[in-house]
Amino acid sequence: MAWAQETRSAAPAVPPVRDLKWTKPSTLGGKRVALVIGNATYSQLTPLRNAGNDAEDLCAAVRALGFAATCQTNVPDRAEFRRLLRQFAAELGPGTTALFYYAGHAIQSRGDNFLLPVQLEPGSQLELEDDSLSLSHVLRVLEDARSAPNIIILDACRSDPLAGQGRLQLSRGLARVDPPVGSLLVYATAPGAEALDGRGRNGLFTKHLLAHLKHPGVPLSELLQQVASDVEDEARQLYGFKQVPYRSFSYSGTLCLAECNDAKASTQLAELKRRSEEAMERMRQLESENARLSAGTGEPARIEQLRREAKLRDGEMSELRQLLQEYRQRITALEKEGSERAQQKTAEKNGTVDKAARPVVVPAF
Repeated sequence: MAWAQETRSAAPAVPPVRDLKWTKPSTLGGKRVALVIGNATYSQLTPLRNAGNDAEDLCAAVRALGFAATCQTNVPDRAEFRRLLRQFAAELGPGTTALFYYAGHAIQSRGDNFLLPVQLEPGSQLELEDDSLSLSHVLRVLEDARSAPNIIILDACRSDPLAGQGRLQLSRGLARVDPPVGSLLVYATAPGAEALDGRGRNGLFTKHLLAHLKHPGVPLSELLQQVASDVEDEARQLYGFKQVPYRSFSYSGTLCLAECNDAKASTQLAELKRRSEEAMERMRQLESENARLSAGTGEPARIEQLRREAKLRDGEMSELRQLLQEYRQRITALEKEGSERAQQKTAEKNGTVDKAARPVVVPAF
């Protein structure tokens, strides 16, 4: 970080406050609501080993991040899909962060994507579309709710659920879709491709998503980029498979799921304290120098020079006192913010505050 230009002495000057570019952490009022679905136990299609686990673990993760989450495994039919969506939409509105997560079978048909309920019976292409939940319907529900940001995550296309149904004209993988304004759409793999189910408790994509969700101070766009990189690396190195997660953004803000401001505020606080200590040390040096100069003896010209130098140091000390006052005010503000966040977490842990009402912490944009 740049230092202010020296004007009065050879000793390093203390940088002005404006160089720190300090911004008070901001919060946007509103709540976080999630709908998490995992379909695994299909009656007529290939069961999925990890989809239920993925939904259960993702549900616990988003609840820990302050979301009021409805979590359901093995949705039987389209009617139940739509009931859950209506219940979800009723909690949304302007200023609400909405998260929709689905793990399970999905198909692409005639340019749209369809999420398959567990009691689906293979039939004609039209019957499959009618009996499943279309992604376009999910996006319309979110658009009508006017919530933002909306985060839609699909960990689907792990296998072809209708292999051998030659009469059906289905495209491979999911179709590329542009989400409505204010939304982020995430696929476990690229459009037209398949995703790995993984060997452990979770599918490959959700495994890495869970690993990164809890990291504080990481904007969602960066978090998803890290997830995609880890998924691609593991798929290639362990399975010899190409899986590249896909994401499409139509949201211009910056969102952190795990407290964007915490890491930033901590860095700012440490920097302010460091500068405050430097300012105090510089003041001690100046006071010592003035004491030495005031005791000087000798020729009148030399004494006058020492007095001028002491006066300059008095001016620098006055500026330092003003800087210290600003530093202390800002340190107090940051420490208060941290204390309030800690009290909020304690209250949530003790069950005295509704997590759904907690403000979403995001940087100003």
